Amino acid sequence: MMKIDPVVPEEFYEMDVQDMPEKVIEEWFNKPYIQSRGEGCFAVLCLDGGAWDRPTVKGFYNSIEEAQNSINPIKSLLEKDEKVDENINLKP
Repeated sequence: MMKIDPVVPEEFYEMDVQDMPEKVIEEWFNKPYIQSRGEGCFAVLCLDGGAWDRPTVKGFYNSIEEAQNSINPIKSLLEKDEKVDENINLKP
């Protein structure tokens, strides 16, 4: 199930990913989610170890549909342990 604007654990922004509780890792690691950023901007983020102390931004999108459509390709790359390049897709 895709999470949209989830309440994330405090550890997301305060702790080294390697030191996070096992429960947090099981629930969040390599599981992309969407966060609305206002003004029609949606970010796809993922706790994947790309940043040591926070989720990695995987892309910014102009609609919830575009963000949702990006999730499966991102999951596929994460499962293959391949790098997911940030996809900036904002209208000028």
